Amino acid sequence: SEQQNKRQKKHVVVGYIKLGKTHCPAGATHSSNHQYLHIYRDVDTDEITSVKLKCMGGSCRGASKDVTGEALNYTDCQEWNKRCAYIRSSDSFMCTVNGHTFPVQNERGVRNVMAEFTTSGYTVSDWLAHEKARRYQKIGFYPKLDPTPQELPADTFNLFQGLGIPEDKAELGDVTPLTNHIRDIVCAGNDEHYNYFMNCLAQIVQTPWKRLNACVVLLSEEGAGKTIIFQNFMRDIIGERGFLTCSDPNVLFGDFNASAMSGKLMVCAEELVYAGS
Repeated sequence: SEQQNKRQKKHVVVGYIKLGKTHCPAGATHSSNHQYLHIYRDVDTDEITSVKLKCMGGSCRGASKDVTGEALNYTDCQEWNKRCAYIRSSDSFMCTVNGHTFPVQNERGVRNVMAEFTTSGYTVSDWLAHEKARRYQKIGFYPKLDPTPQELPADTFNLFQGLGIPEDKAELGDVTPLTNHIRDIVCAGNDEHYNYFMNCLAQIVQTPWKRLNACVVLLSEEGAGKTIIFQNFMRDIIGERGFLTCSDPNVLFGDFNASAMSGKLMVCAEELVYAGS
C-alpha cells in the first residue's frame, strides 16, 4: 500500500555487517556465511531506528530477529565507556571530559557529567548493568598509554592519560632561541652541562616511565630565565596534570604531600634554600 511504501522510504538500510555462520536467528547451522546485521535509520532524523539479524542461507532464507534493544544498548554503553569508568575498591567513578580526567564520588555526579553527551534515556544503572561497562578494581599511575600487565595490572585504572601535547599533534618549529638560552645562559656555555640537561628533559618526554634518579639544580641570580624552560616549555608539553611548580617545602616533602605529588612527571621547586644558604 501507499502507507507501507512511505514507511519503507522513511526507514532505509544504511549498512550491514556480515557475521559468522553460527549467528543464524533461527538457530540453524550453515556451511557458509549468509548471516547479516541490517541497520536501519530514519531519513528525517538520521537516527538508527532498528537493527535486525537476518539469515539468507538455505532453508532459513529471510529469517530475521529484531536485536535493536541489544544493539542500541551496546552503542550507549560504548559511548559511556569513552568518558566513564567504575572503580570497585572505592565504589566511585573516574570521568574524562575534554582530555581532563577527574574523580566522581557517586552516580548523581556521573549523571550530571553525561547529561551533555547523551540524549537517550540511558542511565548510570543501565551502563553498570551492561557486561561491557568499563570496570576497574583500583586506581594507579604508570606514565605509559599502553602499559604491559607487569607494569600496570589490567584491573587498575591508569591516571596517566597522555602528555599535554601528544606526539601526533606536535609540530616542527624553530627552537633555536630556547636551546641557545639553555646552552649560553642556563648552562653558561658548558657543552657537557648542556647535553646532560637536554637529555634529562628529553627522557621525561620520550620515556616518562623511566625515573631520572637525579635532580637538576639551577643556581643563578634572579631574572636569569630559569623559569622559562619549565613554565613556558615543559609544562605545555607534559600538560597541567603531570606538572607541578611549588616554593613550599611542606607541599613537596611534608607528611601529606600525596595529593600534590600524585601523577606528576615533573616537579619544579622554586626558590628553595638549603642548610648552607
